[in-house]
Amino acid sequence: MKNINSIGGILISNIKLKVTNLSKTFDNNEEKLCVLNNISFDVFENEFLTIVGPSGCGKTTLLRIISGLLKPSSGKIFFDGQIITKASSLIGYVPQEYSLFPWKSLKNNIKFGLKIKNYKPDEIENKINSLLDMMNLSKFKDYYPKDISGGMRQKVAIARSLAIDQKLILLDEPLRSIDAQNRNKLQDDIINIWKMSKRTIIFVTHNIDEAVYISDRIIVLSSLPGTIKKIIDINLDRPRDRTNQAFNSVRREILEELD
Repeated sequence: MKNINSIGGILISNIKLKVTNLSKTFDNNEEKLCVLNNISFDVFENEFLTIVGPSGCGKTTLLRIISGLLKPSSGKIFFDGQIITKASSLIGYVPQEYSLFPWKSLKNNIKFGLKIKNYKPDEIENKINSLLDMMNLSKFKDYYPKDISGGMRQKVAIARSLAIDQKLILLDEPLRSIDAQNRNKLQDDIINIWKMSKRTIIFVTHNIDEAVYISDRIIVLSSLPGTIKKIIDINLDRPRDRTNQAFNSVRREILEELD
């Protein structure tokens, strides 16, 4: 039976990802550090879910476990009903540190994954040109990573992940190195890409305003060891007005949980 839910006025159907009783402890010589403790939540197909919490509460660790790059100490994660035991080509992970090929142009960095996936040449060109235009990078397509700013390099890393047919995209603070004006614009770009591509996105940020602006739901994690304090539905129409009372009411609710 399908699980049907309506979040933020958008019909969400099917559980895409299920996290069940997830914990992670790191061994450091004779000491043990519990980073995540008994985390459970569902992510629905086509949902935009954001995770916020204090620095060091395990947000990145959680994304790395979901991506299959790190094994949990206990608990399970299911993607489309199948347990995750290793990295999957259907799950894209964009880490905090953009990892571009320095010897390839921006265009060829984005093209790399498409060529591996054996997309047709005309499909590759259409996808690349569309993403470059959406990210306002078209005139820089023949530049190399060393020739552009950190914020622009992060844009390319996001575009590269979104280019290939990955069903779940994990974005770990992808906008943190981008100035405020471009950050707001890129938030809209990411929302537009999400709407058009019908992907499921899990997004990590420290920026509460950003979380309320882009999300269907927000998971608030506690300080170490990370546990779920609250899951908040964002029932605000898009595009959202950052200045209105309803927006700031949600923002205040998250800040109170973090305090």
